Amino acid sequence: IAVHQISAGTSHSVAWTAIPTDRKVLTWQKPYCIQLKPDTFSILYTFMSELNNDQSGDQNPEFLFLCLKLLKAHLELAVAGSMSQGQIMGKQATLIRELLFKMLDGQLPAKIREMVKATLILGANVLLPALEERMLLLNTLLPERWDTLSPGHSLQLTLVLNSFLEDCQVTNLLGLTDPTKEKKTLSSSLM
Repeated sequence: IAVHQISAGTSHSVAWTAIPTDRKVLTWQKPYCIQLKPDTFSILYTFMSELNNDQSGDQNPEFLFLCLKLLKAHLELAVAGSMSQGQIMGKQATLIRELLFKMLDGQLPAKIREMVKATLILGANVLLPALEERMLLLNTLLPERWDTLSPGHSLQLTLVLNSFLEDCQVTNLLGLTDPTKEKKTLSSSLM
């Protein structure tokens, strides 16, 4: 028997075998997922920023890695639920995106660098700005010389360029659909 929901309290436990009819069914069984709201991402950003900027030598790479895993789990749920950046992250999306690309260009252990890259690729749909701002971002990312690109800059440019290759983005660019209703599927095309 497949259990779809569980509720437990101090005096009760209930398990549902029927799929809920009051909301879209998502795989909310992600371990360690807190909530998909801006405060969650703000706390994760604060932790990662502090750990990345720690010059005292007390930096704990394992804790940074675990923060990245938490961020990735939350972004995975957001992508699975086709949630928009504004719904779950607010202004934190830009801060987190910039921090992650900065981390790629820094001196980090290979394990953390790979987690940062995987997080960026998976969460690109949620971390990248809306179509209009994405075009402005692309304009600022284009280099004078291609051989001077840092790893973070190169990945960011790749993610932005690949985001324009999606069918929904092409129709938005041509003015055939409303860009505010864009369907996000970038991470699946990069995996």
